[in-house]
Amino acid sequence: WRDSGLPIVPVSVNVTAEQLRHHGFAKLIAQILDENGLAANMLQVEISERDLMQHASAVMESLNELNELGVKITIDNFGAGFFSLQSLKSMPVHELKMNRSLVNQIGQVGDSGQIARAIIAMGHILNHQVVAEGVETTAQLQFLREHDSDGMLGYLSSPPIPADQIAEQLRNIKSMLVH
Repeated sequence: WRDSGLPIVPVSVNVTAEQLRHHGFAKLIAQILDENGLAANMLQVEISERDLMQHASAVMESLNELNELGVKITIDNFGAGFFSLQSLKSMPVHELKMNRSLVNQIGQVGDSGQIARAIIAMGHILNHQVVAEGVETTAQLQFLREHDSDGMLGYLSSPPIPADQIAEQLRNIKSMLVH
């Protein structure tokens, strides 16, 4: 896409604690970025809250090294477990991706979105962006906007699409920027 002159966008890659435990993982990432001429801030690694809870001490070295490179680190499925706030505060994390099960409860009978609102507020207090997964209704989107969520993913904005359709969307963005 970059070689076609399209605007470059960050790419998210899911990683596991097993991958992060490998000595030299961050060096491998740096090498791959260099070989492809990509800036580290164009890569976002995502690790699930559960994986991070179970293996936090074993992956801290790689997380710190990735952070030093400038790679963005996201905790995926946040809110599904019981992650320690003290641990969260001490980790080189940039973004929390709120679990879709919490988002799905927004607007349901008897739910005021208290947990989602608390996660957004807590994330911002700790200087993390908070993105919601699984946004499917305009009521969910409105709630997230009203409570200053930093972004959203889900079928409301777009279902998963193949690479050629992403390229077309990037071309449309480029044409809007030029005009």
